[in-house]
Amino acid sequence: RDVAVTGVQTCALPIYPAAANLAKEMADVFATAFLSEEAERRPVLQSLALYNEFAELTPTGAKGDEVIARLTDRLTKLDLLDQAANLLERQLAATGDADAKLALGTRLAQLRFADGRFADAIQALDAASAKPKDLSPEVAKTRGELRARALAKLDRLDEALALAGDNVSLRLDLAWQAQKWPQAHAACKPALADRKSTRLNS
Repeated sequence: RDVAVTGVQTCALPIYPAAANLAKEMADVFATAFLSEEAERRPVLQSLALYNEFAELTPTGAKGDEVIARLTDRLTKLDLLDQAANLLERQLAATGDADAKLALGTRLAQLRFADGRFADAIQALDAASAKPKDLSPEVAKTRGELRARALAKLDRLDEALALAGDNVSLRLDLAWQAQKWPQAHAACKPALADRKSTRLNS
């Protein structure tokens, strides 16, 4: 049974007593079309067209997220960043799970940043509902650094540096990339002071 055949049955679902079971079966067939070994051999643009035609069959939960992740990774490897980001954006809007929203929003922001769409990267970070206290230190660091870099690219260096806090390496990199030499020099000062102190004490 292929996706094209089962997709036709979608319109008839309301008249079936076992509609819920049929919907799950169809979603499983759809997922297999993207998660099987055969799916990896299918041209990625063909897979994208298949997904777009039958997107309503995307399973909910982890399996649906895996379908999106697999297809997104394949698109990203071909530098089709906008297409990959659009998939994530659609999935982000559809999910109500806070953890999934956080992961999708972070990945979407990374793709938007890589595609030079810095304002959209910040918007993707804002789309996740998790508060800072809910984030693991690693995730918080990743998202904070990404936001700071996006702000710097939008010529909002003061906000970016404030967000970087006492991360000397990040502060220096932000200022250097923006070619703001006074700020770059200021970012170096703590490291230079530590180096001088180490020399005096050795």
